[in-house]
Amino acid sequence: MASRKVESIAGLQKELSKMILSAMNDIAKSGERTLKDHIENEVYSHRPIRYVRTKQLLNSTTHDVFQTGDFTTARIFNDHTKIKSYAPSYANKWMGQHHSTVKHYNPQEYNFFLVETINDGTSGHIFGEGFWTKPRPFFSKAKVEIEASFKKKLQRGLQSKGLTIK
Repeated sequence: MASRKVESIAGLQKELSKMILSAMNDIAKSGERTLKDHIENEVYSHRPIRYVRTKQLLNSTTHDVFQTGDFTTARIFNDHTKIKSYAPSYANKWMGQHHSTVKHYNPQEYNFFLVETINDGTSGHIFGEGFWTKPRPFFSKAKVEIEASFKKKLQRGLQSKGLTIK
């Protein structure tokens, strides 16, 4: 990597900020892939019988990286606005998806709780006992894996941008 010349502390801070932002974006992309792998392994490991798999949970997985002052933050998350609610109807054999029939919920609002419901197994027994009532900790496992590798990935990322890390 070519060396960079900076003329001031402010210039150095700007260059470091760009390097950190780039490295964090690489880490976030890797973390997004980790989360998607856990969705495939923990959530989509069974073949649905009574509904059509939409893959909306998988496809809602995304990331963003932003800087606020001296801090750079990477978020890896499921964008609940990309998960559509399907109310029970004759067309879907009265099986709703990503939907709550509890009166105090707006069906779209339930999409916000879908990750927690699947991860923690909090759907309850309204439809009997089954895999949907058991925790499938895809998010928890991905978080542990991402956090465990963060420091090394940050070091590698910054080294790839030209910094020597000791």
